Amino acid sequence: MKRMGILEEWLKSIVAENTRKHHKRALKRFIEFIGMRPEAILEARRTQFGKSRLMETKVIEFYQWLQKEKKLSENSARSEVIGVQSFFSYYNVKLQLKGKLPDTHMKLDAEKLTAEDLRSLYRFNDLTVKTWIAFSRDCPARIGDLLEIRREQIGPEFMIKSEKANVVGKVFLSDETIALFKKYWDTVPKSEYAFSSPHDQTNINRMLKASAKKAGVKKKLTQHSLRKLWITSAINLGLPEIVYKILAFKSVSQDMLTYFLDREDLRDYWKKVTDFLPLEPQANGRVTSLQEMTNLLAKALAKIIRRELQAQGYGKETLGFLVDYSKFSDKEILEQFLETS
Repeated sequence: MKRMGILEEWLKSIVAENTRKHHKRALKRFIEFIGMRPEAILEARRTQFGKSRLMETKVIEFYQWLQKEKKLSENSARSEVIGVQSFFSYYNVKLQLKGKLPDTHMKLDAEKLTAEDLRSLYRFNDLTVKTWIAFSRDCPARIGDLLEIRREQIGPEFMIKSEKANVVGKVFLSDETIALFKKYWDTVPKSEYAFSSPHDQTNINRMLKASAKKAGVKKKLTQHSLRKLWITSAINLGLPEIVYKILAFKSVSQDMLTYFLDREDLRDYWKKVTDFLPLEPQANGRVTSLQEMTNLLAKALAKIIRRELQAQGYGKETLGFLVDYSKFSDKEILEQFLETS
């Protein structure tokens, strides 16, 4: 049997694929920073272990270097250090960093995602984005868990196991989300995954960034912000803590989880949140927003008026040019009509 290298052995010990990728990248950056091969780094640590804190000092300098040279945030830099710590811990030469580096801290959102933002993201984007937004609205799981769901699982309800939290939870999907998936699958090659490859976490984040720009949502959009919107809505609606934790795949005591997963009203609680976060501004099939109704009336009037103005305008010259009313916006059409009437 071929002997594994120290990197391969360490990485194979990490079960979660996303964690494995993260830690591999973190150690690669540490190697770049310290200028030593993995074998040399480990040997130096073993020689110093219990005698010197030089490697701890190097890791602290690495943390600072990540922020200064790689332009990472404090949280991201701290996360990279965790990957390096994992490497040393696996080989029983654990770093002693307690109290030497700040813990990751909660980000203060200047602008939080709103239900109206969610509707804009859905309304102004294509089928692929609509499917992902609907999927995320129904299932507030972490991005890695969503990407692991198979097509054969898609239905009104099913169970998944969260990779990060190692929590079993129940997924509920709306009829509209299931219908979107069926349309979406017609546009991509067959795949075992519900949201087909080559979509990975990086591509999803890029897609979300582009979709926010297209929808005019001037806020940083990430999968976490979609998940946070769902959880915040659940709390504001008064869902019991254990219920929204189960629905969002957060850790709960195993003895309580067994009972709550079989609760008949679990879907009712879920629906309370999804009804609060509609993808379209509708209630009982009717447009409820005054602004939406105004927009519809403006479009209808503009369509009628455009025909009339074209009949009057084509063949007439304004400053030596023929007037092409087909290129006017709805607002310009209405203003032109008021000026000429």
